[in-house]
Amino acid sequence: SPVQTAVPPREPACPPPEFTLSMAEQAAKANAAITENEQAKQAHDALSPGFQAPLFGCLSEGPVPCLVSCCCAPVVLGMITAQMDDRECTPCDCLLATPLYQLRQRIRSMHSIEYAPLQDCAVSTCCVCVSVHQTAIEWKNRSGKEPEWIKMPDRYS
Repeated sequence: SPVQTAVPPREPACPPPEFTLSMAEQAAKANAAITENEQAKQAHDALSPGFQAPLFGCLSEGPVPCLVSCCCAPVVLGMITAQMDDRECTPCDCLLATPLYQLRQRIRSMHSIEYAPLQDCAVSTCCVCVSVHQTAIEWKNRSGKEPEWIKMPDRYS
């Protein structure tokens, strides 16, 4: 039988960090690095004229709303549409959500933001995840209503 030799324990490849940031702190730090980037600012100015919420600021509200915007875009769009109509959101709102382009145009119209159909078309087609989040935050900033990222109406709970 072969001779077995003891293998000494390995040192970790990377030393453990001296401190740990919370998820919210990490998200805030990442969001600042992204939104303060000159190229990101130029892209925002070109693709989202008049919008106050940064196009690439999807971590501004923390990691959960960012993930919800990316993974459940129809739900976020349905919730915003229901809030705009000042009514309760229904499952149909989330299944048949207003297309992103139309929602962006509606926000522009409601709040007298510069008309930008080409930019809204481009960002709604090519940057869906960040555009959904930007649209939710723009709605929050302009309306004063907190976006409901995921919430079932009371009658469905």
